[in-house]
This record gives sequence, C-alpha cells and structure tokens, in this order.
Amino acid sequence: MCIRIKNKKITINRETYKNLKRCDHEQMREALQKVYEEGLKDAEPKESREETLAVAKKALLRTLEETKGIGEKRREEIVQKFRELLEEPGGEDA
Repeated sequence: MCIRIKNKKITINRETYKNLKRCDHEQMREALQKVYEEGLKDAEPKESREETLAVAKKALLRTLEETKGIGEKRREEIVQKFRELLEEPGGEDA
C-alpha cells in the first residue's frame, strides 16, 4: 500500500485509493491497523525518561545560575526541592 505522510498530511496515490475502495472488512481492518501502528511509532518519545530528566536538570541549574538575586545557598535549596519532588510517587508526571 502506498500511504505517505507529506507536510504532516496523509497522501495516497490513485492506485491505493482504488484498492482501499475494493477492500472487504478484514482487509480494511488490516490496512487501518498498519496506519495506527505507524502512528504509535511516530508518537513514541525519541529520548528516554532519564535523558529528558537530565536535560531538565541542566536547564533548571542554568536558569537558576543566570537569574539575578538567587545566590548559591538558595539555588541549592531549590535544586534539593526539585530532587525531592522527582522522587515522590507520581512526582515525575507533574
């Protein structure tokens, strides 16, 4: 089957369109299942949770360092609270 995504839109050629029109129930289900599975693959995160958290921690530290009025002691308190929240059950989903 020739189903493509171009500019975030699904495109099909004329032959595929005609073939889809002739599908029986099971063939249509299989075709839709393939499209669904491809969508799931596209939706999977490209980075692992650990990589995402590492980037978030670096961004937090950099932001705190560049913000005027936040000294080293206060920055450490904020980072410690951030770590505590990550360790709480459900904390990483918040």
